[in-house]
Amino acid sequence: MIITSADEPEREAQVNVYPNPAGGSFNISVYPENLPVVFELVDVSGRVVLRKNLENNLETADVSSLSRGFYLYRITGKSGKTHTGRVILQ
Repeated sequence: MIITSADEPEREAQVNVYPNPAGGSFNISVYPENLPVVFELVDVSGRVVLRKNLENNLETADVSSLSRGFYLYRITGKSGKTHTGRVILQ
């Protein structure tokens, strides 16, 4: 039996958000390149305050207009798998 093509399952994206704590901006790196992905930043009340479609494995998020504090982020891949984490804005 010869298999000429097969769909590889999407590997879980490794995500790095830095610096953390962050000032007016932070970087988002997503590996492996399961792009595109959607990045959402959520405040403590559950409101999405930033949403970015990430097309590159390294992008910068401008958060200079947001209040200082604790935020959660959610990154959703094209398969619907979600990675979550937290970031502190100073």
